[in-house]
Amino acid sequence: MYLKGRKYFLYVHSYLHYGLLAARAEILKVSEDSSNPCIVTGFDGTYKYGGKEFKAAASPSGASLDECRRVAVNALKVNDSLCTHMKCTFG
Repeated sequence: MYLKGRKYFLYVHSYLHYGLLAARAEILKVSEDSSNPCIVTGFDGTYKYGGKEFKAAASPSGASLDECRRVAVNALKVNDSLCTHMKCTFG
């Protein structure tokens, strides 16, 4: 990656079911058919992942950083995770 004329080498490693797309599905799964505080006002659509379709609709009161964070922490089981792999980059 180049930034301001300098080349940077980025490290990326994704564990199965812990990538961006899987995380998005887990966060939407929490709200099932209701609105989600992580979705921006005015958006009403669906998201497909792993052969399943998830409703992605904004909350009537709009997006909320605090509520979205709470939903994400619960959905991703952040406080429950303990890494058991040798090469952990999280947990």
